[in-house]
Amino acid sequence: MNQLPSIRLLTSVVGRDLRLLLASRATLIPLVVLPLVIFAGLPLLVGLVPGALNLPGGDQQQLLSLLPAALPADTLAALPDDPEAQVATILLVSLLAPILLVVPVILATVAAASAIAGERERRTLELLLLSPITDRQLLLAKTIGAWLPAVTVSLLGALVYQGIATALLAGHGVRPFPNLLFTLLMGWVAPALAAVALLAVVVVSGRTPTVQDAIQLGGVLVLPLIGLLVAQSAGVLLLAPVHAAAGGAVLWLFAAGLLHAGSRALSRDLLATRL
Repeated sequence: MNQLPSIRLLTSVVGRDLRLLLASRATLIPLVVLPLVIFAGLPLLVGLVPGALNLPGGDQQQLLSLLPAALPADTLAALPDDPEAQVATILLVSLLAPILLVVPVILATVAAASAIAGERERRTLELLLLSPITDRQLLLAKTIGAWLPAVTVSLLGALVYQGIATALLAGHGVRPFPNLLFTLLMGWVAPALAAVALLAVVVVSGRTPTVQDAIQLGGVLVLPLIGLLVAQSAGVLLLAPVHAAAGGAVLWLFAAGLLHAGSRALSRDLLATRL
């Protein structure tokens, strides 16, 4: 029974953060626009307007050379003869995966940036610190309040992406979804990435005076994903299910470490000195 007040306090802070997130245009617009562009606009661009990519002949041949390693065996066996359809398939099924992972990182960054810095800007941090919530509960509440919308939007967007890509490729006799790699990336790696991004930003937001300063960290966190996209396009590294499983495990361990370190970085005494 002693745990009930703590749980209620934790859920009240999470609910308040979610309401503030949905009420703010600065955070609501990225939550809507970015997933629409990535999860809906990107597959439509690749599938309906292949000429929009304007790939030189050499680049197209390089992409086609990656087919055996980049696609599942059942998808590879059902590939059409049309080179443009083959390029669209390899892009939608494999090579664009790092771009999809940008969404949970950016959404978590935007949501988490206002966790503490936003409280300071709204001049509500002092009231929060005077509440009976503990330091660990405060970090956990701020983490859940940013993680839930980022992961929910990303998972729903992944379903939209698969639906659009499946509909576009069905005309060529290719049905690549669902597959193990995509499921691991969006169901295992993406939530872990969101957790790492938001925990890093929550800790930073406790030390920065404005939300904009905290959001800048998101640009740094996206860089490894851009590097992965470049490596895949060049054929240097092609994602496989084993890479996704191992990478997700490492990210979850890193997130657990950040959660432990964050409870110290966001101590009540430290935040009180930065009011």
